[in-house]
Amino acid sequence: MSLADRYAQLLDADRVRERALFVSPRIPSELELQARWFAGDFGKRFISTTGDEIDVVQFGTWNRESGPDFRDAAIRINGGDPIRGCIEIDLLDRSWETHGHATNPAFDETVLHVFVERSDREFFTRTKSNRNVPQLQIDPAILPDAFSANIPLARPGRCQAPLKDLAEERVCNVLAAAAQFRLRQKAARIRRIIDNRGRDEVLFQEVAAALGYKENKLPFTLITQRLSLKLLREATSDIESMLFGVAGFLQIADLDVYKKSTREYVRQLWDRWWPHRDELQRLILPRKIWHLSSTRPLNHPQRRLAALAILARDWPRLHRATGKSSVSPVQNFFQSLDHPFWNFHYTLTS
Repeated sequence: MSLADRYAQLLDADRVRERALFVSPRIPSELELQARWFAGDFGKRFISTTGDEIDVVQFGTWNRESGPDFRDAAIRINGGDPIRGCIEIDLLDRSWETHGHATNPAFDETVLHVFVERSDREFFTRTKSNRNVPQLQIDPAILPDAFSANIPLARPGRCQAPLKDLAEERVCNVLAAAAQFRLRQKAARIRRIIDNRGRDEVLFQEVAAALGYKENKLPFTLITQRLSLKLLREATSDIESMLFGVAGFLQIADLDVYKKSTREYVRQLWDRWWPHRDELQRLILPRKIWHLSSTRPLNHPQRRLAALAILARDWPRLHRATGKSSVSPVQNFFQSLDHPFWNFHYTLTS
């Protein structure tokens, strides 16, 4: 029996318990809920508020136009034929009415309404054409972790008492087992997403999340969900400008705010972003989603986003490197990353 299996048994037998250092009844933002839903973190099989079995066949794509959050999705109800349409996600069930979705023709193709909090009274989701839309409730508490959390680096917990008198070797075994168990859980999660998205898209999104660190994992995830690798690869010359545009880093059109050494680079980004701007306007991230303070200059999100652009541009080379039996080709790939502007800048303004 592996250490991970043994640790899983301890969890099942309530001899080991895992919990966050700070437990808070935090309701994620709507953007985070949408990102987690799109990634499949809530699963694919659900029970609707009326007791019907709902299977998500396709999570769809982020909607660039007015209307529901996701389009081109598909669901099955009670094992029936796939029903194609849009999916809307809200924090409250009554938001369908309070947000005016029931009278908005842009929501006529909605096939599923997802919400977190249920009201005291029952709400029916109907379109302008009076078609009923199935509802289901999701529980953020089932998510293994949050996109960002302010937790201390170290804090004595309830496990301190039973562990403090154990031999060092046994403590190390427990920690190793916990690490293997978590790695296996993460691998299982990634496998589920691969089944939905494909290997390359998932690798691209997971690398982006890692580039964001814990502070900016959410915006990096949202960017790569909204601008898929496939979409970016269709316009390789515009990858960098599209990423910076959707990130919201190209909102200022006045080049005078930039230093002279930066203006030409920003102008090039703007020139390539402008043809895409109207089409992608709805996908641009709000400025408040970024955590830019207390970030080491080398880890600034703008610099990390530029690295992501290089990865997307050179994806075939990275793909070949990941197919090798040795990690050396991947290490060599990342060590060879080069950029004429970002080799000498931390941000667009420094």
